[in-house]
Amino acid sequence: MKTLMGIVGLGLLLAGCVSGRDAEVDAAVQQSRDACVTTYRSKQLKTYSGYMQCLNTAEAPLQERAQRGGVGDLLNVKFAGRVAIAERVDRGEITPAQADFEVARMNSGLMSQGQNRLNANRLVDAATSPVTCNRYGNSVTCF
Repeated sequence: MKTLMGIVGLGLLLAGCVSGRDAEVDAAVQQSRDACVTTYRSKQLKTYSGYMQCLNTAEAPLQERAQRGGVGDLLNVKFAGRVAIAERVDRGEITPAQADFEVARMNSGLMSQGQNRLNANRLVDAATSPVTCNRYGNSVTCF
């Protein structure tokens, strides 16, 4: 589960810079995630869906940053995907371990999409940025 949390953090870092406020939000989100894990492992949450809903609620404060980074829709897909997978666990169709694998695979795909968007945006920015070149003898420096 910690790997899953790292993936989320990495994705949000890819979405943009982390400000002081963002760092505070990250700390609060991590604390809430840890509480979800503890509650689930102690069997206080009776269903896997309840556990995934808890994680979704814990990560909801990340939505603003995800929107700023242009990946808010991907975070929504992640939340919905978790619930859909969890419902399959609750119906006995898959085990929690299989669900963890499916969630990790889903996150990997979403991270790839987010990275592709970031790279495309950087290419557009680079292509539209003015370039100035200076020539000194046989040397040319562009910025």
